[in-house]
Amino acid sequence: MKKLLLRNGLIFSFFLLSSCVSNLDRVRIDNYNLEDVAFVGASKVKINVSIKVHNPTAKKLTLQQVAFDVLDDDAVIARMRLVEAVEIPASSDGYHTLPVELNITNMLALLTGGIDLNNLQLDKLFVNGSLHMKAGLLSKTITVRNKTIGQLLKEL
Repeated sequence: MKKLLLRNGLIFSFFLLSSCVSNLDRVRIDNYNLEDVAFVGASKVKINVSIKVHNPTAKKLTLQQVAFDVLDDDAVIARMRLVEAVEIPASSDGYHTLPVELNITNMLALLTGGIDLNNLQLDKLFVNGSLHMKAGLLSKTITVRNKTIGQLLKEL
């Protein structure tokens, strides 16, 4: 009897988990842009990225961590991180702000490269790194290699 209950419990858990994963595939980012870019000292920039997220699932989504190296011609010029976790409510469709911080690690490469901090364009910033999301009991880490931030947001 215990084996039957355990087996049925595992089968139920598998179907529940697979339905949650398939629902996560329906989450999409419809639009994104920069709201604020503020310089904090000589080597730190705070950026608010506004994203329009469509979350049809019954689970609240939490973007817990973002850690990217920002590249210019394959040279790391900065490190980008999420300042605080961002929650996307269940069954929602709206704008949310991602507060990120850009720490410049190679000022010379930045100055001689093609990135203009006064006019940042997400489709021109290449990144390597990872982001970590959570939806209910599920959590997922996405590894990113040589994609622009714009490409990444379109693919999430």
